[in-house]
Amino acid sequence: MGIMRCQRGICNHILCDRHSTVYGYICDDCFDELVFTGTIDIGFFMGSPAPPSIRPGADYYEELFPILHSDEGVS
Repeated sequence: MGIMRCQRGICNHILCDRHSTVYGYICDDCFDELVFTGTIDIGFFMGSPAPPSIRPGADYYEELFPILHSDEGVS
């Protein structure tokens, strides 16, 4: 996972590991909201403003404890 900003509206999350060649990067919070919303125009969703984080402090802790991918070692 690189430091890639979520492409949705004015979302401030920068640790995104989901990517669409059409819509760009999306963070886990926005992805979860998209899935929960159900069938919606994805372009409209990606242009809509993101709500405040549903997990206060998540950005801080995710930087300290990033998700490791199977190709990364643990030091």
